[in-house]
Amino acid sequence: LFDTILTSVFPGAERHAIPAAMLRAKIAEICAERHLQCEPSWVEKMLQLYEVQKLRHGVMMVGPSGVGKSAAWSVLLDAMGRCDNIKSDTYIVDAKAAGKEALYGILDNTTMEWKDGIFTRQLRAVINSERGESERRHWIIFDGDVDPEWAENLNSMLDDNKLLTLPTGDRLAIPDNVRIMFQVDTLKYATKATVSRCGMVWFSTDALPVHCIFAHQLDILRHHQLGGGDGEIDGASASAGGQFVACIASAFEQNGFVQSMLEWSLAEGDHVMETTRMRLIRCLFSLLKRGVDKVDQFNEEQLDFKMSNAQLARYAP
Repeated sequence: LFDTILTSVFPGAERHAIPAAMLRAKIAEICAERHLQCEPSWVEKMLQLYEVQKLRHGVMMVGPSGVGKSAAWSVLLDAMGRCDNIKSDTYIVDAKAAGKEALYGILDNTTMEWKDGIFTRQLRAVINSERGESERRHWIIFDGDVDPEWAENLNSMLDDNKLLTLPTGDRLAIPDNVRIMFQVDTLKYATKATVSRCGMVWFSTDALPVHCIFAHQLDILRHHQLGGGDGEIDGASASAGGQFVACIASAFEQNGFVQSMLEWSLAEGDHVMETTRMRLIRCLFSLLKRGVDKVDQFNEEQLDFKMSNAQLARYAP
């Protein structure tokens, strides 16, 4: 019935909706592959993001660092691709680091030649579709504060007419397969004109409880390999990593010792610089990974005197 009404009111329009149950199943599947915790409140944020991006081509994901914004859109995009078999491309841009001219382009006053910037070059490539870009999803993600110095130029593009006007007079129409995403921790720098043109998804600290972050980081540590780099996961469990995690896992339980110390540090701790929950957790697990590397290195060098489970257990709280 809905499809009949849609085609009668909007001739030529097609409905491309993914069933919620299928999307949830694919999200759970990807979370298992990436050793992520499929927390219901966090999954709901992904579903909200899916619904909002269907309605608006400009979307803001707002929330403090470490609440799962980056992982949410990454998992959602892959889950959508597995549901409808449409491949996706993402482009992450730090607009404040690039600068306005590097982002949009610059006009040479001498030769009057226009040179596209990072954003306009990619947008033009999608529009021209020389390599089949029209058959793929494209999410352009601006990671950082929505500063009016560069964001105001996007207002006309975020409108319903979806047009970006360049100083040369060229108008770039945003295709339907492109989404402009903003990933920010606060909107205090953004103007009302920009905010009112975008869909909004708020990620609070409750969306991703701290025990889920602990479980994810412990799973990474459990599979951490010597020399594998930060956060690399291998198919087989590393001996030292698995043994070490077994020794310390009890301290990372919900409302356990580490969570209590984290809450105390954020509330009462005297820090040299501004800190966040995720920054403290990453520092802790960086030290733990270094410890696992030390054990692995010792076991490789001393084949006849490898550290036993009893020796590793001494580090358990």
